[in-house]
Amino acid sequence: MPQPTYRYPWPASAINPKDMALLHSVRESTSPRVPISVLVARAVRAAYGLTLEDAAPNQSQPETERNAA
Repeated sequence: MPQPTYRYPWPASAINPKDMALLHSVRESTSPRVPISVLVARAVRAAYGLTLEDAAPNQSQPETERNAA
């Protein structure tokens, strides 16, 4: 099977050593420690204003309540 001719750049490849040092520092200062992957996800949501609730319907509400909203 031939290899693809394109290369998808992994998003984390744009995180430089200074960024990682900052993430590590924040992780170490939280109690309990928050995984770096969670910190990155929070930063993306903060920067772009997207929350999990915005991305998908609230599954905890009954269908009739979601339709009434």
